[in-house]
Amino acid sequence: MADGKDCHEVISDNLPHVFGLSLLGDYLYSTDWQRWSIDRIKVTGDGREVIVDQLPNLMGLKAVRLGEVKGSNPCKYNNGNCSHLCLNRPHDYVCACQIDE
Repeated sequence: MADGKDCHEVISDNLPHVFGLSLLGDYLYSTDWQRWSIDRIKVTGDGREVIVDQLPNLMGLKAVRLGEVKGSNPCKYNNGNCSHLCLNRPHDYVCACQIDE
């Protein structure tokens, strides 16, 4: 269990209203509600940069690595032979129909 002894501050300046955080590799990505920006910084605290700014209504984010495909999706081909919806699950898939109101 983590007791906080190994914690360190990565950045403390110019953080008006941080909302979303996402860790990917050696970088920490964050969103800011006041500056409407996405920033990234190395977990060492070096190399802070603004990825995008002045993006209204910016909230959370999730950093993902593109091009790194693991597993397969049975719904990819012929919609999994489903007539309506093909819902991929961790170990299989299920066919479903939309809910009509």
